[in-house]
Amino acid sequence: MVGPSTGGPNLGDAMAVAGTMTQGLATVAIRRNPAVTMLPMVWLAQILSVVVALPLAQHLGDLSLRDYVVAAGFGLGPMTLGIALYVAGSALIASSLSALIGIAEGPFGAFWAWIGVGEVPTTATVIGGALVLAAVIGRVLLEKEE
Repeated sequence: MVGPSTGGPNLGDAMAVAGTMTQGLATVAIRRNPAVTMLPMVWLAQILSVVVALPLAQHLGDLSLRDYVVAAGFGLGPMTLGIALYVAGSALIASSLSALIGIAEGPFGAFWAWIGVGEVPTTATVIGGALVLAAVIGRVLLEKEE
């Protein structure tokens, strides 16, 4: 996630680290407080996301209507369902296991980009993704036996 970049600003690396840390904090908070109503938390997260992202959206007006429809469909469909399932599942299993399963999002994201839009992953991406998935599956199977 953080390493040699293509020459872009380091702000992206800092945001990736901050996103990972906040995801971890959210996972632990969900597990420690399973009775908390999550809808207000989701609204707060969305509002904070807009506040952080809006200053970085200089070219928001350059998008076509199709781009907006695709983004809205992605946000209302797979993102909403994925987060809802993650939150529901995080309240039921150990936060460490929940975070580990969440790590599988990276390899699956590369896979769907390959299948969906033909973005062929590099050999290093395939090897890294296979290692991550093997670790996640192995840990889940070990957890199941205990």
